[in-house]
Amino acid sequence: MKYLALAIALAATGCQGAGQPPSDGIALRSDGSALPNDVVPAHRHALLYVSAFNGPLYAFTYPQGKLVGQVTTYFGGAGICSDRQGNVYVDSPTAYTVYVFPHGGLFPIYELSEASEEVLPYGCAVNPRSGDLAVTNLEGFVSVYKGAHGTPQAYSLPGLYEAFFCAYDDKGNLFATGDDNSGRFALAELPAGRGSAKAIAVDASIATGYGIAWDGKDLVLQSGAVSGSATLLRIKVKGSSGTVVGTTTLAAPVNSSPAQFVFDGHTVVEPDSSNADVGFWAYPAGGSPTKTLQSVGSELIGVTISR
Repeated sequence: MKYLALAIALAATGCQGAGQPPSDGIALRSDGSALPNDVVPAHRHALLYVSAFNGPLYAFTYPQGKLVGQVTTYFGGAGICSDRQGNVYVDSPTAYTVYVFPHGGLFPIYELSEASEEVLPYGCAVNPRSGDLAVTNLEGFVSVYKGAHGTPQAYSLPGLYEAFFCAYDDKGNLFATGDDNSGRFALAELPAGRGSAKAIAVDASIATGYGIAWDGKDLVLQSGAVSGSATLLRIKVKGSSGTVVGTTTLAAPVNSSPAQFVFDGHTVVEPDSSNADVGFWAYPAGGSPTKTLQSVGSELIGVTISR
C-alpha cells in the first residue's frame, strides 16, 4: 500500500488526466536551454532513458552517458521499457496511462490508457517474440497489449497484492514481482500461450519493490541493498519453484528504494534514487561501477536502452 499511497499523493500535484498527452512538454539541454526541435541530437544512436517519479524523462547517449535532452512533463513516470524499434514506454501511475515516445522523440506519439482511473500502471516489459507490451499495475494484475496497441487483456497474478516490475524471458514467458497482502516479496509467472498465471516460490530472502530483468540466460532479481552494496540473484524457474544459481554483488552506488535495472550484454545499468546517480557495472563480475552518471535527478526509478 505504500506505493499506492505514493502514487495517489503524486496525482494530487496536478498531472494530466488519462487520455490526454502532456500539453507543455519542454525539451531541454543539460544546461537548461531549450532544444531547437523535437528530437534529441543523438537520435540516430543508442540512447539511455532514465525516468523519475516526480520529474523529467532524461535521455543520455549510450554507452557514453552524455545528457542530450530531457522531457519536462507533469505526468510523472514510473517504470519504463523499450522495443526493438526503439519506442520507449513510460508508465504514469499518476495519469493512469502509458505514454509512448519514439526513439529520440521528446513528445509522445500515442498513449495507452487503462479502462479505469483506479488502475495505476507501474512497470512494463516488451515480449521479444511477439512485440506485446505487458504493464504491471499496483492493483496486483498485469495488462497485456497485443502488439503494444489497443485494448489490453488483464491477467490476475496469484499471490500478488500489489504488482511492481516485470520482465519477459527469451521464450515469451512473463514474470512479475510485487508483494503479498502482508507486504512480503512475491513472484508470479504468466507462461507464454497460457491464459492464467501462477505463483513462483523462490528459495531466497528478497526485499520487496526491487527490479527484475532477463540477462539473456537467467531471470535476475535484486535481493536488496545493504551497507552500500546490492546483490543480484540469478534464478532458474522450474514449475512453481525458483532456485538461485548465481549471485552478483554491486558496490555503491546502488538504489536504496524501488527501482528497475537493465542488462546490455555484459553490462548492467541501474539508478540510485537516493543519490540521484545512475551506475554501470560489469556483469556478471559486479564489484565497483565502471561508470557513474552523477546528479541525474531525484526519485529515479527506471532505465531502458533504446536503439
